[in-house]
Amino acid sequence: DKNMEDAEHTRAEVLNARTQEAIHTLQAVRERWMWLMQNLDAPLAQSLPVLQKLGLDSLADVLTQRLATQPEARIFDVVQDRTIRISWKTEVRALMELYFAGADCAAVLAEIQAIHDRVLKGRVFVALHMHAGDGNVHTNIPVNSDNYEMLRQANEAVARIMQIARDLDGVISGEHGIGLTKYEYLTADELAPFQDYKRRVDPNGRFNSGKLMPGADLRRAWTPSFNLMGYESLIMQQSEIGAISHAIKDCLRCGKCKPVCATHVPRANLLYSPRDKILATSLLIEAFLYEEQTRRGVSLKHWEEFEDVADHCTVCHKCYNPCPVDIDFGNVSMDMRALLRRMGKKSFNPGTSAAMFFL
Repeated sequence: DKNMEDAEHTRAEVLNARTQEAIHTLQAVRERWMWLMQNLDAPLAQSLPVLQKLGLDSLADVLTQRLATQPEARIFDVVQDRTIRISWKTEVRALMELYFAGADCAAVLAEIQAIHDRVLKGRVFVALHMHAGDGNVHTNIPVNSDNYEMLRQANEAVARIMQIARDLDGVISGEHGIGLTKYEYLTADELAPFQDYKRRVDPNGRFNSGKLMPGADLRRAWTPSFNLMGYESLIMQQSEIGAISHAIKDCLRCGKCKPVCATHVPRANLLYSPRDKILATSLLIEAFLYEEQTRRGVSLKHWEEFEDVADHCTVCHKCYNPCPVDIDFGNVSMDMRALLRRMGKKSFNPGTSAAMFFL
């Protein structure tokens, strides 16, 4: 017993020591990455002592040689060409795998990887494309509408882009219409000529009523926008509809579930295979989200269609095995029915009830 206690004590000490090493490593990597990000425009020649203190002393000779051929080099230059590499795999993951080796620490490594995956999926990138040659650059910011924090960062990125355009003596829109999302970045003086013209040619406000006029904003939008996606994100995160959407999001539309499905009868109706029910469910969720975003209330017709899809499932789970992405539409159907009951939208159908009892 004493030997077991000693072994357990030693194991705890080793694990604690490894944990402290891991924390120290993460702090050092964070400090290095933060400094590089905040000093991209710093001259390389003046930054060599700092880089050595940050753990990049092994690159001293390489960086010195670089300065011999490019005296004006900046930190940005050596990061861009990967002379200084910023690598999650080598600077973080490889060391974490060393610190937390063994089956006992598998859960720790799995959580570290999961955190990385979440961060990677939620990073905001600004894509610049189209005709920069004539002075106009389009910006595109892909976002995941179920990630509210990502949407917030994307909104901030848009504001920064607009300010950069102003600082460079540019304009908010060089050759396209303004649209709703750019409206708030225009000044009253810039909008005045358009608004004066609109009042003269359309005094009754019949053409695209309210657009780009005083008081216009995204609350009356009829098209997707950052604000509407923000509402969608909150709805998806805080409601059961988000769980249903998540359960079917990986569908490949391959149709391998069709042959085993009891409700898929091609001669009668093509709708009720698991694949087509997933397609229908996705479309209905989009309709729900749009109606919630625009504060119209979900149409009764959509609830009926949602129930129709949910009821055409025997919950036999046979679709699960052939599915390459492990979607079990039986479970999805039960979640859909539970949602309908909680929303008070589940109707009683004697035929359906009898069939389910028989099955």
